Amino acid sequence: MRTRPMLTLSSLAVVLAACAVYIPEPTGELVVYTPPPPDRVEVIAPAPGRHTDYYWEPGRWCWSGRDYTWSDGRWHPRPAEHRHHTFVPGRWSPHPRGHVWVHGQWR
Repeated sequence: MRTRPMLTLSSLAVVLAACAVYIPEPTGELVVYTPPPPDRVEVIAPAPGRHTDYYWEPGRWCWSGRDYTWSDGRWHPRPAEHRHHTFVPGRWSPHPRGHVWVHGQWR
């Protein structure tokens, strides 16, 4: 008798986890129904070298498939082809079915 309630609870957990994400066609982009938490305040450490040789990518909330996890910001070496460009960080953007991650880009 005890196995039946456990089976029901585990089945419910699988169904609820499956409801948290929707992948629309044909784009295949990941859409998360629940909004991300507010961004965390970060203390930006000095660049590891000349500021013009590095760019800062701020921390962000990542979707793990089950919930959001925080990824700290970090310095990256600036690619030579983007020496005179500005990095625009990625962001979670509203979508008709939830929120979608828009990757960072150079401008």
